[in-house]
Amino acid sequence: DGWLARLGGLRAHAAARRLPERLIGQPVVTVNQVRTMLGVSFPTANAAIVELVDKGILEQPVQRGRNRVFVARAVIDLLNRPQAPE
Repeated sequence: DGWLARLGGLRAHAAARRLPERLIGQPVVTVNQVRTMLGVSFPTANAAIVELVDKGILEQPVQRGRNRVFVARAVIDLLNRPQAPE
């Protein structure tokens, strides 16, 4: 919900608005993976990723020009959080 609030100004069908729900199941992505996931062009997928990086939803842990990898750190942190004892 917090992610969607950050993206509130975007159209509902915008790629950057549709991507966060997919990051829950796949928190590490490349532009080509997003392109396939959302059925959009490479430039559209790249623009969606740039928007999510600008909003602090994705980060690029290793800076490189090709084969860039982006991480939804909040999802990774949630998955790595210790479970409470039952």
